[in-house]
Amino acid sequence: MFSALKSYHHFPIAMMLDLRFEKPEEKFQQFLDLYKKFILPFNAYVMVTVYVKQHGE
Repeated sequence: MFSALKSYHHFPIAMMLDLRFEKPEEKFQQFLDLYKKFILPFNAYVMVTVYVKQHGE
């Protein structure tokens, strides 16, 4: 599955966490938890939308 965290996006995210927080390692885990909560429903929405467009309602 595609993940933005497997591309160049992980560098700005790491930099932002490092600059804003005393313990960026802890905040990274919180970020991953939030990312998983967002990306899984979003992927499901995209898959259903593509299926409906390809196969009709």
